[in-house]
Amino acid sequence: MPAFLLLVGCLPTEGKAQDRELKWSVKTAKSFIEKYPDPDSIHWIGQKNSFSWQAGYTMFAMEKMWRSTGDSAYLNYIKKYVDLHVDENGNVSRFSSNALDNFLPGYAVIFMYEHTKNEKYKKAAETIRNGFKNYPRNGDGSFWHGDWAKHQMWVDGVFMGQMFLARYGSVIGDSACAFGEVAKQMLQGEPPIAISRRGERLLHVSVWMMRPDAHKIVAKRLQEVFMAA
Repeated sequence: MPAFLLLVGCLPTEGKAQDRELKWSVKTAKSFIEKYPDPDSIHWIGQKNSFSWQAGYTMFAMEKMWRSTGDSAYLNYIKKYVDLHVDENGNVSRFSSNALDNFLPGYAVIFMYEHTKNEKYKKAAETIRNGFKNYPRNGDGSFWHGDWAKHQMWVDGVFMGQMFLARYGSVIGDSACAFGEVAKQMLQGEPPIAISRRGERLLHVSVWMMRPDAHKIVAKRLQEVFMAA
């Protein structure tokens, strides 16, 4: 996976400082596109499927850049990526609903539907939305991070899955169900994630599990990941 920055997470709001920061964001974004002209190359080390969180975050940043600058280069990059995955019939052949990681690129699919009103993008978004229908959950209703992360709820997973659902509810429909699920996942995630270990200060942990042997499972998984890297 290529190293990349989320380009416009926070821009200053005043004058010259804002212009300066936008200038650096433009340089970074343009450099990224020049280095990786094929967005299909944005994926995890050892994998080949770019319909996952790495490219999803990148397209999120590129949309921000397009909205900030109006430069069609960013819009074209997003379209090129989405069209690699969505065919003329709206099929998303490389989407897998086995992890929340894989829902984030759907955010870009919905963006393309917003921008073009092309029904193929709407159909693709509906396919991704349906991936939640039988998605595995913990006993309290919170989503597993993935089928390889059983009983685990991850902070970034809440973000990746609910970003897609919130935009789906806003743009395409099923808003009551979509917004309700977003609120539920955020509320279910907050109590165990916000754990106080320094008196009045709250420290947010990245992962929690609804199992007494959770620490052993996480340690084993981390060992597997680092040995494979």
